[in-house]
Amino acid sequence: MKVSDSDVDLETVKTRHQALTEEVEHKERDVEQKNGQLNDAELKRMQASSLLTSLEADYASEFSKQVNKRSRVVMHPLIKTSISEQTCSLCGSHAPHVAKSIQAKIDENLCPLCNSPIPGESTGQDFMKALRDIDKRIAETRKQLDSANKSKERISLELQGVEAELEGMRASLRQYESDNERALMQLLSPGSGIDLAVKKKTGEMQEYLKRKDEWGAPIISTTYNERLPAFSTGCLTSVIWFFS
Repeated sequence: MKVSDSDVDLETVKTRHQALTEEVEHKERDVEQKNGQLNDAELKRMQASSLLTSLEADYASEFSKQVNKRSRVVMHPLIKTSISEQTCSLCGSHAPHVAKSIQAKIDENLCPLCNSPIPGESTGQDFMKALRDIDKRIAETRKQLDSANKSKERISLELQGVEAELEGMRASLRQYESDNERALMQLLSPGSGIDLAVKKKTGEMQEYLKRKDEWGAPIISTTYNERLPAFSTGCLTSVIWFFS
């Protein structure tokens, strides 16, 4: 609300301006905190998504490994030819027992060539257990991913709300500065005590601008005196926040 120049109380203006400034600073910290929470939620979402992809790959690999291992033996050309022609494709022996001997090894879930175990009824339970274990982890990870997605969405909406509140507070501060520009100028007049503070803070402002360029983002001060804003009224009030 604009106050007539004759009724202005410089101390009241200063106090109100400081209160509005600190409200903005507090809300900026809220925004910063929400951004941190959003980053954490996104990290959890990415971790769950990565784990799910890995588990699904493990499931496919385990399934393929078990199924293909037996298929490679049974469907191998040497085995198929040896059984169908009753002739060993390695040594050339030809007799009815050749096919029976090879088939017997396969039925016993053994490799006809090296006698190593191959997946079959004897290892089927272990195979299915391995798949069930992976499938259980996949289900749990999907729940984690769903929870992370919901958490990220919730925090994102909360961040939008806090940012809207911050913009409203900044608008109120700009309006107050505009309505009380003359009073704020008087606070900067010679003898007010502010002119010395301005000179003292000039170097700090230069350092702030340098840090801002290096960091690529505004630096949020924690006190009214340390604040270096760019008000809508220009350089007029950019030093008012030095006033304690």
